[in-house]
This record gives sequence, C-alpha cells and structure tokens, in this order.
Amino acid sequence: MTTATHDLTTNQMAFLQAAGWARAHIQPLSGDASSRRYYRLTQPGHSALLMVSPPGEHQPCLPTATAAERRALGPNAQMRLAANRTEAFVGVAQWLRDLGVSAPEILAVDHPQGLALVEDFGEALLAQALETANETETQTLYDLAADIALVIQQAPVPKTVGTDAPWPILSMDEMVLRSGADLMLDWGPRLSAAPPVSDAARADWDRIWSALLGPALARTPVMTLRDYHAENLMVLPDRPGLRHLGLLDFQDTIAGHPAWDLVMLVEDVRRDVPDSVRQRLITRWCDHYGADLAAEITAIGAVNAVRIWGVFARLAMRDHKPRYLAFMPRVKQILQRHVHTPELAPLRQWLAQHQPEVMT
Repeated sequence: MTTATHDLTTNQMAFLQAAGWARAHIQPLSGDASSRRYYRLTQPGHSALLMVSPPGEHQPCLPTATAAERRALGPNAQMRLAANRTEAFVGVAQWLRDLGVSAPEILAVDHPQGLALVEDFGEALLAQALETANETETQTLYDLAADIALVIQQAPVPKTVGTDAPWPILSMDEMVLRSGADLMLDWGPRLSAAPPVSDAARADWDRIWSALLGPALARTPVMTLRDYHAENLMVLPDRPGLRHLGLLDFQDTIAGHPAWDLVMLVEDVRRDVPDSVRQRLITRWCDHYGADLAAEITAIGAVNAVRIWGVFARLAMRDHKPRYLAFMPRVKQILQRHVHTPELAPLRQWLAQHQPEVMT
C-alpha cells in the first residue's frame, strides 16, 4: 500500500505494479508551467520519479508539416514543441547519456499512456546551490553548465533519437522564433489592459524581426535543449566531471542556434546572474564560434526575452498563475539591455511606441 494521498488512476497504478513500484510511498511534487505532473516514489533503499505526461492533450509538430499546416495546428506545431510526448523525453535522455552527461535513466515507460518512471536525481537544484555559493563556487558551477552545453553542441545533430520509439529532431526555424516572439503581441496588451496591437504595428514588427533574425537563422544549428537554466539542472555530488550536473526538462530539444542555451543559462529570468559570469560565458561562446556571434547573441537574447514576456503574461492571464508576474521586472531588465544596443534600435523604437510599459 502507498502511504501518501495521490490522484493516480487505476491504469497508472497498474503501470507501477508492472514496474515493481506499486507498494512505494507516493508523494506528489509541485508542477511546472506545463500540464505534466510528477510524483516521487520511495521504497526501502531507493527512489524514483513518475512523470505523468498526457499524450492526447496537444499534438506535436510532424516533420512533414508545411508552414500552413503548422499554423493551423497551433502553438505546439508552430514552435515545434514535443507536446509532452514521453517518446521525446526518453529518446533525448538516451542520447544525452550516450554522450556522457547525466540524464535520468528510464526505468519503465508506457508511451500510449504518457507515463515514464525515471531515475530520481534528488532535490539539490543548481538554483538552490547558487543561493549559498560564493563568487568562486558560482563561477565554477556556471562554467560546468557551460562545459556541458558546449559538449552537447559539438555532437552531430541526429535525425532521430531513441530506439524503441524514435523521435525526430526538428530545426528551430523562423516560425519557431517568431511564434515565441509574437506571444508578446497577443498577451502583452492584455496584461496592461492596453488596446490590441494594430495591423500596421504588426507589419512593422514582422519586418524588424525578419531583419534581426536573418544572420542567426543562417548559422549551422546545434543540439539545443531549449530550457537550459538553473531550475532544470541538478547537483549530483557523487558524480565527477560533466556528470556532476543532472539534466531535466529536455523533451523539447531541437536543432537550434548555439546562443539559445547560452542565453537561457546566463539571462535567467528567475535569478540574478552576476555580470562577470554572463560576460565570461558569452566570451567563451564567441571564442568558440567566432566574434560575429556576439550580434546574434543579442538578437537571440531579445527574441527570447519577448517570448518569455508573452509566456508569463499568458500564464498569469489565461492560466491563473500570477506568480509568474514576479519575474517580469527581470525580464524587462534583460530586454532593455538588448534593445539599447545599436543593432536593435528599430526594436527599441517599436517597443517604446507600442509596448511602452516594457521600456519604462
């Protein structure tokens, strides 16, 4: 018998029974911004996590989908998200472990039900470790996260990942980036009770981003975990080297721009990252990819900031999760830093006219 209250269904309990975990203590864990749910299972000597990721709630993007089909299918297809599919999580986890970094071992999986029983990395989030770390420790931890990201980026991009249920690795194309940015147009005005953005302003917005993102889209893509930040990295004290940090929340991995995971790491909207750390890692990326990457980092950082502004506004307004509004001042600070560079002057002027609350 379990010793904690839970809301698992009969089929979900049958999955645990088949995996040998039906008699474990089941503890629901707090969720994230998605509809996935997590449970910690403990029984004598070991623990595991149950991920409940309903596969029928959203549809992922098919590799053959045209631009028109993606627009018709909605945000998941436009941004090429995995739509919570366990096939994506399991496949990427296997690919990462083969690369020599720490992703959870998959103990059991039921793809039709969207269930995965995975290795438990514990509760030592990198985010928590950074709260008490001194300057040297902070630099060391961020350097290690950067080392892991660069190792992932140096590996060849596979067409698919996983063996039992191969999952395609798609590209972070213009629609992916623009769909994220456009969330600000759709949800920013609602957050401030402003009138909707006009068609003329939207046309100007389109022209600005087409010019800004052109060079970035021309760069050879690399494996990009997409949500690479301190809340999704675990400190694993007993593992040396690259395996010292465990990776989570990577099911939306895509072939994307090398600056994306860098920006997610050093422009973390949930915490202040020391400027010395940010500059040090940006320099590492420019040394690795070339000095011309600097301008692309600025463009990618800006598109990510406006995406997050829209996502958090939507979470607050549509999904009734107002806690995300607490991060808005930091999102604004990050965005303002980017748009005050000469290259982003057109975006700065557009925001000042049409979304002034972002610029004040």
